[in-house]
Amino acid sequence: STAGNKQALIYENRAPFPRAFLVTDVRYTPPSSAALYRLADIGFDPSKSAYLEEDFPHHLQYTPQPGGSVNFGVDTSDYLDLHVTAAQDSLLVLTDPYYPGWQARLDDVPTAIYRADYLFRGVYIPAGTHRLSFHFEPGSFRIGAIISGLTLLLLTLLLLATHWWWPGKGRELLPISRDSVLGPGVMPRFGLGRSNLDPNARQMSIVIACYNCAHYIESSLVQLRNALRDSSWEYELIFIDDGSRDGTRDLLPKLIAGYQNYRLILHEKNYGRGRTIADGIREAMYPIVGFVDIDLATPPHYLPLLARTIANGADVAAARRIYQLSLPVLHRWILSRGDNYLVRQVLMIDLHDTETGCKFFNRDLMIPVLAQSEDERWFWDTEIMVRSVLAGLRVVEIPTAYIHRPELGTTVRLMQDSVSYIKKLLRFRGQVERLRQGLSPLSTLSPEYPQATPGMGDHLSARRPAE
Repeated sequence: STAGNKQALIYENRAPFPRAFLVTDVRYTPPSSAALYRLADIGFDPSKSAYLEEDFPHHLQYTPQPGGSVNFGVDTSDYLDLHVTAAQDSLLVLTDPYYPGWQARLDDVPTAIYRADYLFRGVYIPAGTHRLSFHFEPGSFRIGAIISGLTLLLLTLLLLATHWWWPGKGRELLPISRDSVLGPGVMPRFGLGRSNLDPNARQMSIVIACYNCAHYIESSLVQLRNALRDSSWEYELIFIDDGSRDGTRDLLPKLIAGYQNYRLILHEKNYGRGRTIADGIREAMYPIVGFVDIDLATPPHYLPLLARTIANGADVAAARRIYQLSLPVLHRWILSRGDNYLVRQVLMIDLHDTETGCKFFNRDLMIPVLAQSEDERWFWDTEIMVRSVLAGLRVVEIPTAYIHRPELGTTVRLMQDSVSYIKKLLRFRGQVERLRQGLSPLSTLSPEYPQATPGMGDHLSARRPAE
């Protein structure tokens, strides 16, 4: 091509190297620009050999063409997932730039990244099939996490410094077991009554709130389907798209096609997480209904356990997340622990994980509670749990693993979300006091099934083939 009097030549490499490949000839070169000259040596074949700038503690048996394969999975700007099969111990060369801050895990175990061929990344791969992941965690992220954590701690201390004017000062925590609140065999207060659930029933409805999750919803659905297929439960899945703008609402009808027990609700605009889940609970056909976040941070194999807890007599069964502390989940752990500590201190309610993304309910008893809830977004989780306790419902928290999936990214904003949560918690405190004093009894509500919430959108259903 030409631009004025200047010419530019464009060359095409018709035999490019793959982005990732295996070699068994590993050589050492001191960290210096001299490595570039070694790479330029006419006798060096980068498809079979690699120069490393540090000691390589593994002994490899040289094979000109080592057998194996490298398949790419999730690939984002800060995360890469590879499925690697090696016929013998090898070095995987990834021709993405080597840069401080990248971390690697081989089969979920941290492993070293070597600087290969001056510019690229190298990872030792033992013989066999493995999952290799790279994620970017620069030192600046650690510093930011520490600063954010200290700031959140300061906010908490400032809030606790005002403890002397809280109406709940000196009051004991309200326990969450109905028997300890009302006495064994006593029905919940406020006249709600109790549905006679069959403890042998094996039917549940599961609500899946979806918002801008097109890049991972299909893989989550496969995990969810496999976990439920292995259980003895009959189930329906209610997918609700809350005004997604990334193609999720176009993808969902294709994913549920052919499944009779999958239903789809489309919100015409974004109403919020709480409103979305509440709509699904009202639409559920089975008396045991729950929800789980589509990122499956709570693994789906816990769902039958939570549903069985409801069948055995609980009114609310919530996953209590157990974190394996690491830097990528530090901000979530700080936010979760801080929020739930404030719930216990400000509202005097003995709950340990109100914001968990997986809860199950006795649907007949939850419908009147939903009618009382006001928040339609993230604070809905805390509000619905607290209102359930104050209504005399039996709430059970089940310890579950928390699975971090860094490839999905995060919408958590540590500072902004913390401040917003504290503000809503303080406003909600007044309502909690009135509920304690019996000024807002749920007996004024009809436990009958309410009308569908306006604006829920179109309903789509699909039929599931016989298995």
